[in-house]
Amino acid sequence: MRLRFVATLAPPVPGLGRSNAGKVVSFLPLDRIWADSRFDPSHTIEFSGDVESYNPVREGDLLVPKVSPTFAHGRTAIASGLTGGRALATSEVFVLRPDDPRDAAFLRYRLISPDFLREGQSAWHGVAGLKRVSGDFLMSTRIATRAWRDRHAIADLLDRECERIGGFAARSAGLRAVLARAKATVSTSLFMRHAGDAVPLWAASDPARPIMYGIVLPGEHVPDGVPVVKGGDVENGRLLPPLLSRTTAAIDAAYARARLRRGDVLVTIRGSYGATAVVPPELEGANITQDTARVAPRPSSADGQWLWLMLCSAQVRDELSLVATGATIKGVNIRDLKRIRVPIPSLGTQRSEVAAAMASLGRLRTAQETAERLTHALTAYRSSLIHEAVTGKLDVTAASDRQMDERLHAAAEGRLDEVPV
Repeated sequence: MRLRFVATLAPPVPGLGRSNAGKVVSFLPLDRIWADSRFDPSHTIEFSGDVESYNPVREGDLLVPKVSPTFAHGRTAIASGLTGGRALATSEVFVLRPDDPRDAAFLRYRLISPDFLREGQSAWHGVAGLKRVSGDFLMSTRIATRAWRDRHAIADLLDRECERIGGFAARSAGLRAVLARAKATVSTSLFMRHAGDAVPLWAASDPARPIMYGIVLPGEHVPDGVPVVKGGDVENGRLLPPLLSRTTAAIDAAYARARLRRGDVLVTIRGSYGATAVVPPELEGANITQDTARVAPRPSSADGQWLWLMLCSAQVRDELSLVATGATIKGVNIRDLKRIRVPIPSLGTQRSEVAAAMASLGRLRTAQETAERLTHALTAYRSSLIHEAVTGKLDVTAASDRQMDERLHAAAEGRLDEVPV
């Protein structure tokens, strides 16, 4: 069966004709329509009588995005809580009205199932970034006979299970936030403990290799095979794999001076400034772009990992925020970066503190990665469950609470394949 036999596309909305000019109704742009059937109907607009520029909506209608990437994200919602029971939606959504209002919940799940979203992305048309699915594609959506027969039971089960999955995911997200704060606290606490030993960053740097910007412009090429680390590659605590350049230009003296060494500390200084990382052995000899600065620790008094911890602290981040300038894209200049004060206790103290801090950060990172894996597993399970249910592969009439409990816990533990459908 096809969707066109059970729903109407762009139906008329009584009460939103030219004679209703001046009526206040909800206004629904794309940025107020999210996944999980959530949207914000609180924003209102005075209806001008223009019935061509917007899509009229009635309480209970389905809102289906037609443009990428909102379509791919499954941002389909059921209109509810509308001012006066009416709304004007952006022209970038389809308005779909089920013949029976009780079918709206099932149809929403059908229209966010992974197979529907994949087929839509294969069928959409238009230029890059502005691709759209067509109304014909939408109305030709297949609905399995078995699933349609059990549509109300399917909607009830998916409502219940998606709420439970969301609860687990929310707790996982909360744990990740707590762990992220705990990681930030490690360096901040160290900074406070040794604040009496603070010196300007230039004094903790190698005078033979002064703090300097990267010399490579974003997009510029350097000699063949030389990695270039961009500001976007720098994350707190690690470096993403850099791209290799593909030109054969000669290495000049400036490039040579900018080459990184193991243990150098990188600090992003434009845009998302303040992200830091320590250069690992495999990136020795790389270059950096101009949105990043290199800080080489003074060999006789500063440890690279210690400097990294200090630059991760809330105190340094706050200081960078105070000195950052720029109207549209803020940045920090080298002069201000050099003046940032960081504690530099004895090398022995630095190394012992680094060892303890890295052990703590390692445990926190492991816990955070576990929480992230759980979030990904739950997200994948939700998509899989919706697909199985709306395509008729899961017999919801025979699915017991115990079976669904087992499936949820198996998904969280990464062993869903062991549980039969």
